[in-house]
Amino acid sequence: MKKIKHRELALTSEPPPPIVDLCDNLATRKECIRLVESKLDTSFDTVVRRLFLVMPPDMTGKDFDVEKARRRRYRNYPAYGLGLLAAKIRQFFPDIEVHVVNLNHEILKSANNDGNFEFANSLNQIITNRISTKNPCFVALTCMFSQTHDSLVNVCNVLRQRLKNVPLGVGGVHVTNSFANEQTRKNLINDLKFCDFFFRYEGEESFIQFLDVINGNDKVESLAQLACRATNNSLIEFKRKLVPEKKHINIITAHDLLDTKDLSKFGNIGSFYCHKPVDAKFSTVLSNRGCRAQCSFCSVRNFNGVGVRRRSVESVLEELKVLRYEHDIDHIMWLDDDFLYDRAESLKLFDLLIKENLGMTWDCSNGVIAASCKEDVMSAAEEAGCIGLLIGMESGSRRVLREIKKPGTVDTFLRAAEVLRTKTKINSRVFLMIGFPGETFSEIYETVSVASQMNLDWHQIAVLQPLPNTPIYESMLAEGLIEADFDSIRWNTGSIGKGKNSRDDDIPSDLQACDFKDAFRLKDMSAIPSRRELDDIWAYMNFHLNFNKLFFERRSEKLRQQYNYLLSLSGVVVPENVFAIYFTAYLQMQAEGKVDSSLYENLKVVLNSSAYWRDRFAEFGLHPEHLLEGKFPAGIDYIRDAIASEADLPTQLE
Repeated sequence: MKKIKHRELALTSEPPPPIVDLCDNLATRKECIRLVESKLDTSFDTVVRRLFLVMPPDMTGKDFDVEKARRRRYRNYPAYGLGLLAAKIRQFFPDIEVHVVNLNHEILKSANNDGNFEFANSLNQIITNRISTKNPCFVALTCMFSQTHDSLVNVCNVLRQRLKNVPLGVGGVHVTNSFANEQTRKNLINDLKFCDFFFRYEGEESFIQFLDVINGNDKVESLAQLACRATNNSLIEFKRKLVPEKKHINIITAHDLLDTKDLSKFGNIGSFYCHKPVDAKFSTVLSNRGCRAQCSFCSVRNFNGVGVRRRSVESVLEELKVLRYEHDIDHIMWLDDDFLYDRAESLKLFDLLIKENLGMTWDCSNGVIAASCKEDVMSAAEEAGCIGLLIGMESGSRRVLREIKKPGTVDTFLRAAEVLRTKTKINSRVFLMIGFPGETFSEIYETVSVASQMNLDWHQIAVLQPLPNTPIYESMLAEGLIEADFDSIRWNTGSIGKGKNSRDDDIPSDLQACDFKDAFRLKDMSAIPSRRELDDIWAYMNFHLNFNKLFFERRSEKLRQQYNYLLSLSGVVVPENVFAIYFTAYLQMQAEGKVDSSLYENLKVVLNSSAYWRDRFAEFGLHPEHLLEGKFPAGIDYIRDAIASEADLPTQLE
C-alpha cells in the first residue's frame, strides 16, 4: 500500500513519553518494541482489508425485557463515534472495506420482528451473519458506559467463539476511564481476556496510526493512546496522545453505515421523542467536543481534555442537510456536552437553520449549562427548531454545588429558568441528583426548593452513581464508600435500571413504589440519608416536582406538552405506574374535556393488584372515581407540609 501522509492531523506539541510496561518485568524500551512487533506479526498475518467496528447492546440478556423492546421503550442511538472513525478510515485508507455493526439496534430489531425471540440465540445469529461469515481482518468494539461492561464482555466472548484467530480490540469512554485506576484497569484487562488491543481517548488519529503500523507504513514506536497485550501476556502502554485539533474535526460521520433511517422504528433517541409523531425519524449530531465545566461526577474533561473544540457552523449545517435530504431525518438530538459553549457560534448556527428552513426540530437531551441560557440565545433556539432541553443543575445546595464544582450558582439556575419559562415551545427540564457524599436531608430539601422556584416542565432525578475516572469516584473509593468493581455500577434511571425495589413482592420494581409521603417529616435534617431513605426521597421528589405540580399548570402549550409526555409515560415507559396513568387522565380532561375509559380500566387493574399502590394513592387523596367523574383535586401544597415544623426548614426556604 502506498504510504499515506497524515501525521499533520495529530496534536504532537510534546515529545513522546517513554513506553511504559504496566506488568512489572520488561527491562528495556527495546524489549517492549520487540514484543509489540511480535504481537502484531502474530495477530495480523496480512494487511487489514476488511474491518468491523462494533457497538455492543446496552445490556445483557438477563436485563433485557422483550415487552419493553416491543413498546420501543429502549434507547436506540446510532453508533455515531464509530461512524466518525469509519469516515476517517475511508478518507485515509480507501482500500479498506469498513463495516459498522450496531448490535443494540440489531437486537431491538430482532425482538420486534421475531415472535420466538431469545436474546442469546439472536445475538449469536446476528454476530454470525453480520460479522463472522464476512472474513474480517480485525474487529474493534466500543463501549461508552461502564454500565455496559458486562455486555461488552459477553460480545467479546461470543466473537472469540466465532472468530478463533481474528484479533479483537476495544476502545471508548469506558475503556479509557477504566485505565485511570489501577484496580479498574486490572478488572477490565482480566474480564476482556480475549482482547489484545485497548484504545484510549478519542480514537480517530491514534486508530489511523495503528492501521498505518499494521499495514507496514510506519514503525511501532509511532503508536499512541494504545495498550497492547504482548506475546508474553505483559501489557505495554503507549501513552503519547494524538488529540484531533479543532480544525480537523470538521468531518461528517458515515451515516450510510449507521442504519440511520431505521433506528426510530425500534427504539427511542433522546428525552423528547414523545413530542414528535410516532413515525418521525430521529438521529444524532455532535457539533463540539468537551465541556467548559469540571463537575466532579463527570469524566468528559478526562476523556476529551480541557476546554471545548467546536466544529465550524458550515460543517455542522452540511451534516444536517445530509441527514435531512439523504436520510429523511425529522429530528436530531445534539450529543454535545456543552452545546451552547460559544454564544456567537450558537447564534450563527441558529440563524442559518432558520434561513435554510430544513424542516427539522432538535433537542439537547444531554443538557446545557444554565449560564448560556440567555434571552437572545433561547429566543433564537426556539425559532430554529428547539423543542426540548435539560439544564444540568444537580443540586440546589450552595455547599454541594461548590463541592462538586458545578459551573453555576442557585442564582444562575433561577435566571436561566426565568428565561426558559417564556419560551413555551421549548419543553424545559432539569437534571437533579441526590446522594452526594456528605449531603444531608436539609441540603437535598434545598434542591427541592430551588427546583420548585425554577418551575420548569419536568425533572429527571437520579441517585448518584459514581463512575470511574471521575474525582468523586476516586474520593469515594479512597474513603471506602464504594468498591472498584463493575458489578456495582448500574443504571439507576431510565429503561434499564430504574432502581429495582425488593422490599416486597407486591411492590413494582419502580422507585416511585415506596412509602415516600414522609420522606422528610420528623427527620433529623442534619443527618445523611441512607440508601433506602434516598429511594424514598427520589420518589417524593418525583411525585411533587413532576406529577403534583401538573395540577397548577394553566398554560395551554405546556398542558399539551405534558399531556404528550404523560401519554408516553403511561403507555410506553411505565404502564404500571398509577401516578402516570392518573395524571394522563387529568391532562386528557384538560385537553379534551373527557377521560378515555381505558385509562380508568388500566388504573383499576393496577390498584386491584397491589395493596401497596392503593395505600399510596389514598395517602394523597387520589381515587380512580376521579377519572369517571372528571373531577380532580386541586393539588397538594407540599413545600411546608413536608417536614415536622417550620423551625426545621432550611434557612433558604424562609
